[in-house]
Amino acid sequence: MARTDRSRRREGRQGWRCLALLVALVPALSAARGQPCTAETVSGLSGSWTHGADATSGAGDHGFPRKELPALLRDLDRHRELLERALGEPRGFDVKWHKVVGLEPLVRGGPQPFALEAGLFHYRCEGGKVAILSDATGEADIHANGLFQLVRGTGRELGGKEIHQLAYALGELRGFPLFESPFTASLGERTAVTEWALLVAKPGRLPFRYITRGELLDYMQGELQHERRKAGEVKDPAAAARLAAVYDAKLARVAAVRRSLGATQLGEPASLRSGAIAPTSVDASWGFVEPKTDRAHRCTVDCRHGLRLVTVDPAYLDRTRPRGAPQLMVVSFTWTASARERYLGPFDEALRDAFFQRLDVGALAAMVGR
Repeated sequence: MARTDRSRRREGRQGWRCLALLVALVPALSAARGQPCTAETVSGLSGSWTHGADATSGAGDHGFPRKELPALLRDLDRHRELLERALGEPRGFDVKWHKVVGLEPLVRGGPQPFALEAGLFHYRCEGGKVAILSDATGEADIHANGLFQLVRGTGRELGGKEIHQLAYALGELRGFPLFESPFTASLGERTAVTEWALLVAKPGRLPFRYITRGELLDYMQGELQHERRKAGEVKDPAAAARLAAVYDAKLARVAAVRRSLGATQLGEPASLRSGAIAPTSVDASWGFVEPKTDRAHRCTVDCRHGLRLVTVDPAYLDRTRPRGAPQLMVVSFTWTASARERYLGPFDEALRDAFFQRLDVGALAAMVGR
């Protein structure tokens, strides 16, 4: 693809990573490069930390006062300290980190998103010598005031608010909601990218609101009725009749799904397969699909799970606080794994588990406040 998911996020568009790790984050020469190694010892070699170029050119694009940028960058030093302690001494990989300020706020004029991102460059033993991959194959981030790791926009609105697909909710970790991104792959689907993201929000609150099944069915019915009326405007009577029949069948399917649900079920969060929110996706089998909740299982190319639908809740955000004050944190760990490994990646998953175990979630929660 022409641009990485990371570049899209910096422009304010939200979406899952699709090997966002192919960004050119080439690390400085490491002391480990060229050292003697074996396949068994390479993962234990000490790595290094390197500061890359910070991305702050868009810091004033969304009304954030540039005079406040130096203070915000100093605050990110605290995030770097937390990230360093969570990752621990790098072994078998190098770390290249940088600061990001300039992402689009969740709501116009809302808190300014900012982040500390760290690419992980794994070692390989080639010909008895350490080689370091030129592309990051993992990443550990702390993002403030954004939901870029958790949601993907659909381009559709409900009540004037964009509808987003939410990553799979995997319960709680360290007392906070944990999410996993849907499966993305590259290289002929031989390599997969998975991201776990921990949401540190205000106590007992979420920065988004779940769309219920009833609300979603109302939305789909309204969209299909709109398309049905447009079909009646087609000048060719035969073509208009064919289109009307198509939309009548779709409306009948939506009505059948509604009849199959009780009042309690209609009030539960809606969950659809990716892309199923488009009116054109409604067919004889269209309906709600339960999301993935199993942490151990990788939902890969044949995934049949659905995704919850949400809208950002503006009431969560406190407009009286400074725009650079964190009101929510998302801490994420991303890794790649091959089809040969069943998309699991034992080394990276052990590193991920240790990362979240060492993470000082109490310090992050104190920054977010109430």
